[in-house]
Amino acid sequence: MVVPLSSSATQDWFSSLAPYGQADKGSSPALWISTIEQLFSSIHALYLTLSRLAETCILRGSGYNGGGEHVFIHKTAFSNRKRTPQTNNVITFSITKDNQGRFCADDATFSGEKLIKKQGKRINKFSIYLSVIFLGLMIAVSLMNYIPINLVFIYLGASIVTFIAYAFDKSKAQRGAWRTPESTLHFFALMGGWPGAAIAQQTLRHKSQKKDFRLVFWLTVIVNCGVLAWLISANSGHWMSMFK
Repeated sequence: MVVPLSSSATQDWFSSLAPYGQADKGSSPALWISTIEQLFSSIHALYLTLSRLAETCILRGSGYNGGGEHVFIHKTAFSNRKRTPQTNNVITFSITKDNQGRFCADDATFSGEKLIKKQGKRINKFSIYLSVIFLGLMIAVSLMNYIPINLVFIYLGASIVTFIAYAFDKSKAQRGAWRTPESTLHFFALMGGWPGAAIAQQTLRHKSQKKDFRLVFWLTVIVNCGVLAWLISANSGHWMSMFK
């Protein structure tokens, strides 16, 4: 869809700057003060409108949804974010929906520019491989009677619960609902659910780019593995017997 950027919004504000009633020489000072206040109010409103125009463009979509509907384009929808939209720009875009189900524009490009396709986020296979290998080793070691099988079940169960917790939190984020606290997700990982958390972060693309969260997550992995290594050691046979 190709539409010209509407200038009606800015024209309305410019028209509002027309002289407010000429004050006669004998006019009271209060009338002059009121006129000046109205003038500054209009200038401030115009400034806010132009600022919003630079942030979010309001385009008129001809023929879309019966015609006359407004289509909102956020600056993140543009492939060229360095260029600021101006009045009478011709912009090509596609229609999509936001997290609240409202129609909005996406893949927006200025006339004469090529669309730069957004590259999908790559899955970090290392986290997935590490989790699968860890759980596989746990099963193998339990079959050799080095650790109780119940300990393996604890890790498997905790991983499943943690994966579901990530899935629910992802769904809540998309719906704009109340989120699961990050401390809860870290607690699940610390209690042995980190393999499920690592798999969920990559397969669900949730919490996979937030550096602070990832740092704390890997600290929980180190602590959990350290405690497990101590439990398996010869000096902790008494504690290991609790899982039999």
